Amino acid sequence: YTRHQDFTGALLVLDHLGEPDQPFTVLAGDAGDARYVDVTMLRRLG
Repeated sequence: YTRHQDFTGALLVLDHLGEPDQPFTVLAGDAGDARYVDVTMLRRLG
């Protein structure tokens, strides 16, 4: 749905939020060693 949207300025762009057994793929930005979105990861970004 958002594949062709402009995410210029986004800190991070992912293909989905991920799960412990199904990690996301980073499309742009740096997620560090995170494999899924959680509060700890969001705090690191902010």
